[in-house]
Amino acid sequence: MIVKMNKLTVIILDSERRQALEELGSLGVMHLEEIQGEGETYQQLLEQQEEIENVLLAVPDPEEKPKKKKKDEPAATASSAPKDTESLVTYITELIEERKKINETIDKNRRALEYARHWGDFDEENFKELRDSGVSFTFFRAPRDTMERLKEKGFILPVQEDRKQIRGVIVTSSSESIDLSEEEDVQLLD
Repeated sequence: MIVKMNKLTVIILDSERRQALEELGSLGVMHLEEIQGEGETYQQLLEQQEEIENVLLAVPDPEEKPKKKKKDEPAATASSAPKDTESLVTYITELIEERKKINETIDKNRRALEYARHWGDFDEENFKELRDSGVSFTFFRAPRDTMERLKEKGFILPVQEDRKQIRGVIVTSSSESIDLSEEEDVQLLD
């Protein structure tokens, strides 16, 4: 005897889905079909889920032993955090973005410090008096083979040299800036 199939919707937790489907399938009386959600509400819920999962990855596990706080690290205050879940997720997401920006700034500053290391230790005030009297300084980095052309622009004071490039200062008695726009290989420095 053939019996008409009835459609049945089963809603289960994702963590129990595999076991529930195996048990229902083992009965041998059901055809199982997994249906994905759709629509604007479903998409919003997926975005919220992803945001919450990102927050959970950023928040330390309460079972873990807390790390020691660094001296200059600000103390976290519970009073500044929102109380409801949605606001808390938004708040933590904003903190994650802020931390990302801070880390990018730290990386940028580290690169700048590494770059400045090649120039040695000097004080900008040492140049102020000379600038006031009409002496101009243009800091540059360029391949060694451009040196002859650069000598036409002014007196070159090398700061650091290696086999391939030179870092230096072009010194002129003019307050006008030097035009190096035609020198593609020359990198001007602030």
